[in-house]
Amino acid sequence: KEKELPLSPYALGAFIGDGSLSLPLKPIVLSSVDEFVVSKVATEIGAVGYKKVTSENHSWVFHHEPREYSYSGGMYGETINKTRFQITTKELFEKIPDLMTTSHHKFIPKEYLNGSIKQRTDLLQGLMDTDGYIQNGDRYQVRYSTMSEQLGKDVVSLCLSLGYLATLIVSDRKEKGIEYSVNINIPNEKKCEIFTLPRRLNVAKEASSFKKRR
Repeated sequence: KEKELPLSPYALGAFIGDGSLSLPLKPIVLSSVDEFVVSKVATEIGAVGYKKVTSENHSWVFHHEPREYSYSGGMYGETINKTRFQITTKELFEKIPDLMTTSHHKFIPKEYLNGSIKQRTDLLQGLMDTDGYIQNGDRYQVRYSTMSEQLGKDVVSLCLSLGYLATLIVSDRKEKGIEYSVNINIPNEKKCEIFTLPRRLNVAKEASSFKKRR
């Protein structure tokens, strides 16, 4: 059954995958080399625009219509009026504040794990379009990687709820720390279901064709 959720499942998955969520009062940042994902997230959250933080990186911020706000902070305690354009982390995650945390502590809120099939599929697509992987070759292995143990377990639960077999693999990446990888065992003809990012979706389509040729 469709649930009323505070943030679209795809956007949540993308921000869990590649979002910087630990600074509530700062503009929310999504790091991605794929503008397709950024544009899709902007639409999902109702942003009127987005732009790179600098031309030298792949960090993006989102904009809404100008909003006036005030705070006391002048030299003599006077009220200061300002206009804000950028969407802050708190604005998006105010109803799910526990997600305003670091990468090692990310997780999937229970209400999203209990959403409808479409909502859970959208969530998985957001995760896979960001931190997911599909091997370009005759095996077309599918994997999701994270530095959060809880998130790894949650992705396994999400996959199982959609009928996909999934196992959690723990690897010591030395200087990078412990990595949790979810290997998703899904038939080649169904791999298109879990991606929307064109460069990964195209590989998933190849996987489907590969099965038909065998």
